[in-house]
Amino acid sequence: MSDPLAKTRAETSATFEFSVPTTEVVSVSIVGINGQLIETIANRQVSADQTYSVTYDVSELQSGIYFVHLTSSEGTVKKKFVVLK
Repeated sequence: MSDPLAKTRAETSATFEFSVPTTEVVSVSIVGINGQLIETIANRQVSADQTYSVTYDVSELQSGIYFVHLTSSEGTVKKKFVVLK
């Protein structure tokens, strides 16, 4: 499972790209600095060795530090991103 890639700073939206080595269900979630789940933005089956992109509208979030969690059968990859308003 590749790390989700995102601009480290977001003002209106953040785009996360990922791929997985096997066909499986993948969940992509936005989590606050306190560990609280804000929203699951994708929960779907993806095919092996393809790159997927998920864009999230951050306009409802306050400025601050957030994490995107990419969860698959291999575990969870976490990536920090910052919302600046």
